[in-house]
Amino acid sequence: MSTFPWKLDVGNPASAATTGDNLVDNVEKVEAGTPSAQHTYLLQITHKGTLDLGPQAFSLIISGITQAPATTTWNGSVSGDWHTSGNWSNGIPGAETNVVINDVTDNIPVINASAWCHDLTIGAEGSLTVNEGMQFTVSGDLLIESDSGSTGSYLGGNPDVEGSQHIERYINGFTTADEGWHLLSSPVTDQPIADFHTPGSGNDFYKWDENAGLWINRTAPGGTLNDLFETNFVSGRGYLVANSNVSTRIFSGPFNEDELSITGLTRNTDSDYAGWNLAGNPFPCAIAWNDGINWSAPAEFAGVAKVWDEAGAAYTDRGTGDLIPQEMDLCYNC
Repeated sequence: MSTFPWKLDVGNPASAATTGDNLVDNVEKVEAGTPSAQHTYLLQITHKGTLDLGPQAFSLIISGITQAPATTTWNGSVSGDWHTSGNWSNGIPGAETNVVINDVTDNIPVINASAWCHDLTIGAEGSLTVNEGMQFTVSGDLLIESDSGSTGSYLGGNPDVEGSQHIERYINGFTTADEGWHLLSSPVTDQPIADFHTPGSGNDFYKWDENAGLWINRTAPGGTLNDLFETNFVSGRGYLVANSNVSTRIFSGPFNEDELSITGLTRNTDSDYAGWNLAGNPFPCAIAWNDGINWSAPAEFAGVAKVWDEAGAAYTDRGTGDLIPQEMDLCYNC
């Protein structure tokens, strides 16, 4: 953007000043206006032609600059707008601000224009939405936390994260043969299963084979690794785990964000569980089952999905529009 100085009309000096190429006044004033907040600008002051009498002194006045806070916490007391100061404990985040989103009781923060921060922590009860096409830069680390009650949520395209990008998953320990089972899926790409399970450790890690009607153990007889088991989590595939102790495991890397096609579904009519396949929510936020807006299940699928209720040690139904939590698996009949 180029801004020119104010100038008077020599032929009509009583007229209001306008901006343009000033060939009249020996003193000029240039006003650059009010630029949009939270952007980096380069200011250049130039002249035309040659300064025949040597350098020309000038004064530069910049006003209205407010230093971004070191840390600010979301409260959402005004609205869901990220760029509204009243929604934060210490003002709108800048590029060097550490951001904490814990409580979204009043409003979930929504980024609807370019935004920046340094470290971003989304608590287990927190959530953040980045609208489509918006640029969001995290110059430090991004962490989504998890506890015994819930896991934080991120809805939107991958931010530009210059540091680490982690999502926690709290996994309770088992107490009996029926208690402590968890269905698990990865919300990131290329997550090694070895970060979640060690063969022979006494912890369990399975995948489901509908055609055989069997759970496939990652631990082979003798406590070694089952070589037929994949190295990394498969996006959209569900897994069954049980650990002897409480733990919080870490998914690391860019979030899954693209549309995902799940292939290889089977229906063995000779099986006691004919057609029941185990899939996983591959995103860092909840998804709605068969909502008819974001996606629709094929007509031959059963009308409901099954989600494991860890507390009740039983499957519960999810009907049209019901939510499938992040990092959670669903069983469906095809």
